[in-house]
Amino acid sequence: MCNPRRGVDNILPDLTEIGQSNREYSNIAMHIARHLASCLEDEIRQVVEVVRQLQLQARASLEAKHQLLSAEDKLECLKKQLHECKSVFAPHKKLPADVLQYIFLLCAKGAKIKIPLRSRYWHPIPMVLSHTCASWRSVALATPSLWTNLEVSHFTCHAPRLLAVKDVLSRVKFAPLSLSVFQNFPEYTGYILDNDLAAFVDTLQRQLLAPYRIQKLSLTFGLGYSDPNSATFTMGKVQKILSMSLPDLQILQFAMCDWPFTWGVSELAEFLNRHESINEGSALGGLPSLKELDLDCHAHFYKGVHRYIRWEQLRTLSFQQISISWALAILSQCRCLEAFAVFQLTAYTQEEFAPAPLVQDILISLPHMHRLRLSISHLNNEAIRRFLSPLAFPNLKYLLYSAPHEPDKTTWPYQYDPLIYERLQLNTLQELRVSGNFCLPLTTWKEACALRRLRVCIPQLNDEDASDIASGILFPLLEDVYMERPRPSVEDPAPFFRMIEGRQKRAREAIYGEGVEGSKPVSPFKRVGFRCTEEYLETYKNQIDILRNGGCELDIDMVLV
Repeated sequence: MCNPRRGVDNILPDLTEIGQSNREYSNIAMHIARHLASCLEDEIRQVVEVVRQLQLQARASLEAKHQLLSAEDKLECLKKQLHECKSVFAPHKKLPADVLQYIFLLCAKGAKIKIPLRSRYWHPIPMVLSHTCASWRSVALATPSLWTNLEVSHFTCHAPRLLAVKDVLSRVKFAPLSLSVFQNFPEYTGYILDNDLAAFVDTLQRQLLAPYRIQKLSLTFGLGYSDPNSATFTMGKVQKILSMSLPDLQILQFAMCDWPFTWGVSELAEFLNRHESINEGSALGGLPSLKELDLDCHAHFYKGVHRYIRWEQLRTLSFQQISISWALAILSQCRCLEAFAVFQLTAYTQEEFAPAPLVQDILISLPHMHRLRLSISHLNNEAIRRFLSPLAFPNLKYLLYSAPHEPDKTTWPYQYDPLIYERLQLNTLQELRVSGNFCLPLTTWKEACALRRLRVCIPQLNDEDASDIASGILFPLLEDVYMERPRPSVEDPAPFFRMIEGRQKRAREAIYGEGVEGSKPVSPFKRVGFRCTEEYLETYKNQIDILRNGGCELDIDMVLV
């Protein structure tokens, strides 16, 4: 038998660490590795036979038992050496470059390259792939799409960080780029906002945006200055950013944290009025391909930037904070809008920052909008009606209502309002989600008779509601439902199981014509979710198995008592 370790000192240098990396080997090295593997296989077969014999003797002899342990250790060592030898011939080493590129892109899908790194022990997937071996590095560097999701934080005062960003961007070439930028401007003694912000905007424009095809851009600023002139200067720089020529930009997310509008309000108002008079009637933006916009700024922000956005071409629009008057003024220009979200709708804005009044009794029809998300905390029904009255969503299918933490029970949806009901198209909605900790009876939404999906928080599922849903009196077309309860740990989930079993039975009867003649069709549940304790899960284990085997997916979140 050949000895796999004989002459190991004379082995080729590139085989001394065989199996320890993903490197490629020369033809001579691969021939030697194949010979080593053959020798190891021979020795493994012999050691396996020795182990088998020692296993028979180990029960009667302590010495044989020790020999068995030693032989087993040797066998494991030989198997490891064989695995290392065979790794030289691993199939992935023969994969074509285009196949490797596809695999790399699947591995890195959705992953961001974050600079600075989270820690020196963590690296983004593209960097890990490019550091594996020379072959993989060449493939990774030749795959621009692998480097197109970049997130950068606080680079203006860190030259090495900016160099790292530019190094990654050099690999993007002409591929569409998704770029996220976070930058704080805290107020420190000796620092001037004008200089810091001007340097940031200049670097952003010249080095990060202009040379590349930016398809998605997320900008988040933190401003801590209280200088009366800081708001005016900042607004000027925001306008400069929005007027940049970015012909490929489709998605823009813009957030200003700690916006310095509590200082210099009169100076800012004067600046905006002067700016409005100079540019009256003109559109100033440089974003011809923009389709999706998310703005998170102070309510004063919109007077300064509304001329820089081509609202008529937007398909998706989201506001984190905006007044009713500005929301309506902007929506009146967004006739192609498909999805709209507002997370903090306020009743009024200061007069000097208000938009031009709309034509009286104007109707803002948004025929393409099918998704609406509303957060209307601290608004009474009069204010809600003032917002919804001019709007028409004839094809609305999805509504997400974010409830306030301390809801006012004198307002909608606690109190029925016919105009709100009509505008939100409750009778034609296909999906309704109510987020928040407040609970409303299911009958609050009884008019939503076309729902396919529903997620709500309810006080409890009583027998009457469970029976009405099972029979199809409530939500006859509902297929996917998740109901949260405030005290799931102490309530028996029996009504849920009765509801599901009754609904599935009623749906089967409707399919086979066994129901009451003339009754409306009822859809079976495809998915039902709720929470309960482990104790109740054990109690209803058989019913859970039967329902799941019958085609109903149960999404049961277990809670601890």
